[in-house]
Amino acid sequence: MEDAMVQVETERKFEIGPEDTIPAQLESVVEVTNPQTWKLRARYFDDADYSLVRSRISLRHRLGGTDHGWHLKWIASETARYELHAPGSNTKQIPATLIEELDKQCEHGDLRVVARLETVRTQSNLKRDGKLIAYLCDDRVLARSLSQYISWRELEVELVDGDLADLDEITDVFEANGVPVSKRPAKVATVLAREMQTTRPEEAVATYWSSQRDALAEGLREAQTNLSWKLADSIRSNVRNLLAVRTVWLGLQPESASAARLLQQCG
Repeated sequence: MEDAMVQVETERKFEIGPEDTIPAQLESVVEVTNPQTWKLRARYFDDADYSLVRSRISLRHRLGGTDHGWHLKWIASETARYELHAPGSNTKQIPATLIEELDKQCEHGDLRVVARLETVRTQSNLKRDGKLIAYLCDDRVLARSLSQYISWRELEVELVDGDLADLDEITDVFEANGVPVSKRPAKVATVLAREMQTTRPEEAVATYWSSQRDALAEGLREAQTNLSWKLADSIRSNVRNLLAVRTVWLGLQPESASAARLLQQCG
């Protein structure tokens, strides 16, 4: 396998309807040339807690297009992302260089496939005076997670030799013609939205822990002035419940990212 390569990509996404046309006014600021269409098939990886997506990180293997292989992306700024790319057709073995970088970016558990995307992409060059300013990608996406199928269309402008002023100029043309900047997150976050709304196990445990801890603290304060057998039984019950949570939950998952977060939340 070739060495992995890191690059910074600056891009902006736009909302567009499935039957809408790209505004012809775009030709007033750039020359739109050389459209090419590819079918891209991608598998996205995350752990059971969706730690990567929650950290705005994506890890995928994609076939098709000009950069097939493994991609790890993480935030550089609000308008840019770092991308670590490693070519390769092996969809089961994540390259060690990507795992090494991922470990630096976030804590995570065992990785598994959490989403599959099929994208029909038409990519055009946006030029001015012979200079390649950006790529315009017209993406029609069909995505599948563990719980749903969804589809949508979006435009993406990725800078090549242009700068943010060029990107803003293109944005102004799009927005003036009914194509606004998209509020949609990354593709993988879009398809996993339903899973992300589900309460994670450690969140439920942390909520229960907090309720028992607060009840114990209140009981101990009351015991200083008004101790009774009923209050003593309540305090003992709170202590038993807290010990059970710490022993059973952390005992079952001592090395998991969930356990680490629970320890931080519970204190």
